[in-house]
Amino acid sequence: MKEQITMPMIRCGTKCGKAEKGFTRWQLREAVFLIFAVPFLLPLFDLFMAWGDMGALWKSPAGGVRLFKIMGNSALLSLCCGLVAVCLGCPAGILAAVSGERIRLAIGASSLMLFVIPSNVLVVGLLTLAYYIPALDVFLYSFIGAALIQGWALSPLVFFPVYMATRSFPREWNDMGLLDSGRSGLMLRLWFPLAAVPALMGGGLAILLSYGDFVIPDILFSRNPRFGMVFSTEIQAAFAGFFDLERARRLGALFIPFPIAIAAGLLFLLPRFHETRGLDAHTVAEAAAPKPHRERFDFVKFAVSIFPFMSSLLLMISLAALAWMLLRDASAWKAVWRSASDELFGSLIVCGLCAAFILFAGILMSSLLLMRRNGRRGAPSPGLAVFGFSALLSYFLPGSIAGVFLLRIFSVPHFADLRSTVIPLIALYFLRGAGLALPIILISAAAVPEERIALAQTDGCRFWGRIRHVLAPSCWRFWLAAFMLVFPVLMGETAGAMIVSPPGYTPLSVRIQTVMHYGPGAYVSVLCLMSAASALSVVAAAGYVFRKGLFITE
Repeated sequence: MKEQITMPMIRCGTKCGKAEKGFTRWQLREAVFLIFAVPFLLPLFDLFMAWGDMGALWKSPAGGVRLFKIMGNSALLSLCCGLVAVCLGCPAGILAAVSGERIRLAIGASSLMLFVIPSNVLVVGLLTLAYYIPALDVFLYSFIGAALIQGWALSPLVFFPVYMATRSFPREWNDMGLLDSGRSGLMLRLWFPLAAVPALMGGGLAILLSYGDFVIPDILFSRNPRFGMVFSTEIQAAFAGFFDLERARRLGALFIPFPIAIAAGLLFLLPRFHETRGLDAHTVAEAAAPKPHRERFDFVKFAVSIFPFMSSLLLMISLAALAWMLLRDASAWKAVWRSASDELFGSLIVCGLCAAFILFAGILMSSLLLMRRNGRRGAPSPGLAVFGFSALLSYFLPGSIAGVFLLRIFSVPHFADLRSTVIPLIALYFLRGAGLALPIILISAAAVPEERIALAQTDGCRFWGRIRHVLAPSCWRFWLAAFMLVFPVLMGETAGAMIVSPPGYTPLSVRIQTVMHYGPGAYVSVLCLMSAASALSVVAAAGYVFRKGLFITE
């Protein structure tokens, strides 16, 4: 035992170097990970506890039939959205990976803009366009229109996994396939089969987020209540319409098994994310062999190219419609500045500080991740697995469920005084943003070269030394990428912010969602352009830093 204690390890900067009553640094690290996982596990535990009162939900007036309609509508809408996201994101990812630098940059920038711009801004832009085209108005307010728009907004979740997987395959495969059968045969026989697992994973993520999305159904189903009965709108109505937190909690408990099943399926597919099936050059040549009679019109090439083009064009049209509505009434700038400037700057400050706090917490945990056990890095561990899964699941947990949980917490007499402050909103932002940022930060820390960690151990780096000399030179671009993704996600959080926002303070996303129900106009167009500009400015600043690549560490 004495030899095990005196083996070389990176010190934590604390006085726990020697074992006391058998409690080692490794156990301390596991305890820290489990403690950090508690805030993310509490909402799930509360939802599972609500299953004991599920009988009251079914016995309520219009309970059984209405609940079956809610489950059916939610499942159908989410599946349709996932299918649309796969149809748009998979061809775009493959085309960006195998094309030249300019096409790759254009498609990647369009997908990134589509991801960071809040969905209510995209919907408002399309409805503003429908203000000038009445036939489009009828289509947008239909079930098919809502499914297409929501799937289009979530297509970047499919684009990025497919793009990363396709780019990781050898470049010679693409060149050999092009020589043998052209782009059409290469797409059908090589890239689409290889991108099937990443596309399926991205489609599962799109289904998870669309299943609990509140923004698009709340706007586009306002004229058709029969299709508007989905989980997100029902939970929001239970709170806003009747202030019935228990009913909202039971609806959330009824909702949660489906996302957990999807998350389990994604974990099952994760080891197969980069599976080449043992392909070699000869197998690739046979797979991409040309047909005996090739058609003159290359339909596959046309279809693969038209989907990314239509998605980018729709994004540009949506933003252009907002700008055109503003040009018609330029005086709306003054009205918005007088009435909503405090909300804009308040949202920027609160979301920026929350994103910075999440980034700081992730950096601290990254230093723990580099801690060694018996001279080896201990990245795979039960505590880290529990924390990572719970944090990622909190991101896919709908904001309305997280808002109801936090409202119940701050309704306890000990915390009732904090309910009228901004602290519940900060807690909501932490639950929503940490699940997206912390996995990126920890994965980047796990990829730090072993030689650099060993050198830091030899030099006697402690806790803060590992951050300064090991993590910062290698991972700072990933930290900036995490901040770039989290900030617009927090700026667009609507469902949970409507529940926990304190009196006298309205986030910008909530103001857009509220004003939009009065119809498109110059006022809401200015609000949407402000929200889009704040998100795109962060992306533009990060893009300037990433202009030489994400993995350059010099």
